[in-house]
Order: sequence, then C-alpha cells, then structure tokens
Amino acid sequence: MATMAENKTITIFHVFPDEKFFDSTADFYDSLSNVENRYFFYTKNKNYKFKYIKKSDKINIVNGIFNYIKELRKKDIDIVFFHTLLGRNYFFSRLVRHKAKVIWWSWGYDIYLGRYHSTPLLNIPLYKKLTLDYIKQHESFHISLYQKIIKNNYEWIRRKAVKRVDYFIPSIPIDYDLMIEQCPFFHAKPFPYGLIRQDIPFHYRKQCGNILVGNSLTYTNNHLDIFETLYSIDFDANRKIVVPISYGDAFSGADKFIALTHFSDDRVIWLKDFLSREKYFELFDNISHAVFGMMRQQGMGNVMYCLRTGKKVFLYKDSVISRQLNDLGYIFYTIEDDLDSSSLSSCLSQDEAKHNYQIYMSRYNHRSLEDVQNKLYEVMNIQ
Repeated sequence: MATMAENKTITIFHVFPDEKFFDSTADFYDSLSNVENRYFFYTKNKNYKFKYIKKSDKINIVNGIFNYIKELRKKDIDIVFFHTLLGRNYFFSRLVRHKAKVIWWSWGYDIYLGRYHSTPLLNIPLYKKLTLDYIKQHESFHISLYQKIIKNNYEWIRRKAVKRVDYFIPSIPIDYDLMIEQCPFFHAKPFPYGLIRQDIPFHYRKQCGNILVGNSLTYTNNHLDIFETLYSIDFDANRKIVVPISYGDAFSGADKFIALTHFSDDRVIWLKDFLSREKYFELFDNISHAVFGMMRQQGMGNVMYCLRTGKKVFLYKDSVISRQLNDLGYIFYTIEDDLDSSSLSSCLSQDEAKHNYQIYMSRYNHRSLEDVQNKLYEVMNIQ
C-alpha cells in the first residue's frame, strides 16, 4: 500500500537570478521524487539571453511583473525557494502566500554585504588595509537625505523579508550560527544543502605548479593586500599566478584592476573570460597552491575543490572560512604566518592531502537526495 509521502507531490517555485549556480541546483531538485519544480524568470527584456545559465530550456521567461506574481502566488505552490535573498526578492518574498513555506539559500553576499549604504545582516570586517584604503579613496561614502530615506526603506523591507523565511540553507554551517547570533529578526530553521553523491577519486600534486589567487574581481578578495605579499616572494619563473577576474566589477573593471598591479604580463594568467565549469577545473590541474583573501564566506566551491584535490590553501587566520575549516579539522595555512618562499616551494604531503580528502568525502557523502527529500516531507508535515 502506498504511503501518503509516496502520493503527495510537493510543488516548489524557484526564484533565481541568472547565475552559474542555477544549473547544478536545478538538476538536483529535478532528481527528487514527488517534487514538481517551477522555474520562472522575470525580466522586462523581451529578447533576454541568459549569460550564465546554460540549461534554460526548463525556464519560463516572464516579461510582465503581474504575470510573474500570479505564478508566484498560485494556490498549489507549497514552497517558494529563493536562490539568494536580495533586492527585488525582498519584495517577492512579501507576496508569497501565507500557507506556503519559504526557503532561503544564501550565497554569502546577501548576508555579508549591505546595499544602499545599509548595514549588512552580518557585520564583520571584510577588508584588509590596502584594499580598504583604495575603497576609501575611490568610493563615495557620502549619504544624501534621499539616500538615507532609501536606506531606511530598504532595511525595513529587508527585515520583513528575512522574518518571512521559514528555512535557511547556509553555504557553510557557521553562517547559520552567525545569523542566529547577530540578526534578531532571523528565526528560520536550518535546511540541508543538497548534493548528488559521486565517486570522487583521491588526487594530489607532487610537484609545485601555478598559484591561484582569489575567485573573482570583488573587493572582498583583498587582492591588493595579497599581491603586496606576493611581490616580495621569489618563486620559479615558470610558475604562473592565476587570477580569475571574469566575475565581479570592482576597481571599475578588469583592465583598470590589472593596471594597478605590478606583476609583469608573463607572470600572471588573467582569467578575463567566463569559462565553463569543465574548462575552469581543467585549469586547476596545473595549480598546486591557492591563496584566498576573503574574510567572509565566498568562493567556497573553489576553496573546497582545492582542499579535496590536494592543493595547499592559504587563508587569513581571522576569516570566517578559517574558523569553519578549523572546526571541521582541515589542514590549511595562514596568509599572515605561512605565505612565504619556503611554503610556496613545497606541496602538501600525500598524508596531508589524504587527510583533507577524507574529511571532504565524509561530509560530502552525508549530503544526499535522501536528506533533502526527508526534510521536504518534514517541512510539509507529510508522514
């Protein structure tokens, strides 16, 4: 005899931007049993072409705001799933029917960065000295009366939107803990991050290769501070510094950013173009060391990939990422104490690389279809 859970279809309406995370997430939720996923994308542009999303055949593009809201508020929708909660998504969250549950998958910047001069939901120091000095010199901090009004209205609607959330998916567990500590109007329960299990072979580098710096062209990468340290370090001229700058718009663009640096063109590979996931990780095969200057949760896909593939990872010791990786038991190095010629001239040992791989796989294998499936039934009170 079929159970109620086997008969009940859960309808999930996804609210998402045109970003690279959509494809893998949609594949995961489409693989769940008894789940109907609806992917509607609102844009005023009638000839819109997706920039980052590749699997757009499953998406319904809606040009009229009222038509989009009509789809969002349909009575048969059980869950509204926000792929990041920011900007106009605050408005959409207020329009979700009372009986529907709201899940917020945070991407980091929606909790660590403020818009319209607002205070971030999580207020931690994001910038190191040189980056902060540059921001102060080139970005305006003056707030007009009109901007103050916008700021107050923005914070009001943000507070309402966050209070409406029933379940929260953090990129890393510490994000949830910090939200509980710092955000008094946040009352959401945790929801598992879904990942399809795969057999991932153990891999590590025996010889030194290229050095990855950062994950995007954003101020929060603290590139200027990282580069200042690297300028003084001697390493093999055949090794390159790889800097992804296809994503983000800090420093008024890639060309102006490159002009600020002092590296010769033959020492750096500037990744100006957006690469497919496959080509991007092919590039990682030649990388043995990675330096990430982010203080908040950011670029965790890159960080975790480096850890599980035996690369030597450097982080600021007071960053949120360092705190999280320490709690999980990973082996990594600090920018302040360890980023020098000696450390860049040696790779992780096989035992160290295996240690990080085993931690990753033990956590990775706990993220499954079953975890999310069971949680969805719990959310909808299905037995």
